[in-house]
Amino acid sequence: MTLEASSTRPADLTSTGPAGQNGDAAAAKRLRDDQRRADREQTLADAEQTLCDGEQTAADTDQATADGDRAASNVDQRASDRDLLDGGDPGLHNLMRETRESNAQQRHEGATRRAGAAAGRDASAHGRDRAASERDELGEKRDRELAARDATEVDDARGQIARRGARHRKRAAADRATAAEDRAMSANGRDALDRRQASDKRERAAVERQQDKADRLEHQTSVRPGAPRS
Repeated sequence: MTLEASSTRPADLTSTGPAGQNGDAAAAKRLRDDQRRADREQTLADAEQTLCDGEQTAADTDQATADGDRAASNVDQRASDRDLLDGGDPGLHNLMRETRESNAQQRHEGATRRAGAAAGRDASAHGRDRAASERDELGEKRDRELAARDATEVDDARGQIARRGARHRKRAAADRATAAEDRAMSANGRDALDRRQASDKRERAAVERQQDKADRLEHQTSVRPGAPRS
């Protein structure tokens, strides 16, 4: 990975003499260590989001199965009604209808639970995004502090990686909002295509998070304290 270094060095903020240089080196190390910890936190948060996305995809699959069961139950009910009109057993007809109504109630309760769990996952995702934005802001402050101490410590690549990750999170958040709107209308039966599209977007977001993680790891291993930047 090619790292760009700034050629601007604020003379009034640069320490001189051995003591000042040692202090700047110690401060720079502390800032780099803080950034590495922040990167590890972001990697963990990304892993949690990917896990939650997988849970949401599984919940959508369950809902699709429930919708299929409901459609099949409606077909069975119409067939049972025709049998009754043709002289079928009224007792059997009532028994099967009660069974279908009980199953329908269970499906409704399951859908309600899934909707509640999805809302909780969305809230957690929003919290992770907010924490990530705070990490990005602190990272920019650390970059400015490093730049003020020594131009060789300016790390434009880290900022580029962070900004790309922020764009990925913003798009994933918009996709989650769209999926939430779809779920809000699921009382009338959400189209299977909507679920498939939402799942595809979650998979794309997972791939982007994995790439962001790889970029951070590559950057951490390629940049060493005091090493020249190319």
